[in-house]
Amino acid sequence: MLKFLSQGSEPESIKDDFDKLFDSVAGVTFDKGGDGKKKSKDICISQFMDSMGDGEYDKEPIDIVNKVLCKGNIEDWLGELEKQMQQTMKTLIYKCYSKYIAQKEPLDLDAMLEPTCGQVALMGIQMRWTKLIQDALTEKPNAKAKAHGEAKAEVKAILDYMTDLCKNNLKSKMIRVKYE
Repeated sequence: MLKFLSQGSEPESIKDDFDKLFDSVAGVTFDKGGDGKKKSKDICISQFMDSMGDGEYDKEPIDIVNKVLCKGNIEDWLGELEKQMQQTMKTLIYKCYSKYIAQKEPLDLDAMLEPTCGQVALMGIQMRWTKLIQDALTEKPNAKAKAHGEAKAEVKAILDYMTDLCKNNLKSKMIRVKYE
């Protein structure tokens, strides 16, 4: 904490220590130019790295919705960074839900898993399972058996797909951790 307070005026000097402040954040990406609207010498944070393992390549970059300007008191912009990381995750979850989870047709896992970060992909699968079961339970009595069968079939298809995916030789360790 002393390092942050003493070197807070030079944000790039503390870039290796973000994992000590935020859970599952392996680091951040600094950009020069402030918010991107005009040229500036100001430094801003444009991405945070989700920690998915111990190696250098086990970090999943997640673009922050609104870049955080590293100017002023360190506790102020670190607080803003926390808010923007939360807002980014909420936005990613909402996009995942509206594009993939809320649909009536079966879930296209390939389309969802590739562009979605690991945390959101896992949450999306859990939300889809919940939605399928909830919809089946609230179905009219004469259609419940069919709805239960369809929900069971889709959940089994998701599990089979994920099992097969993890058995295959994936491109990198990070992708394996994301899918497992």
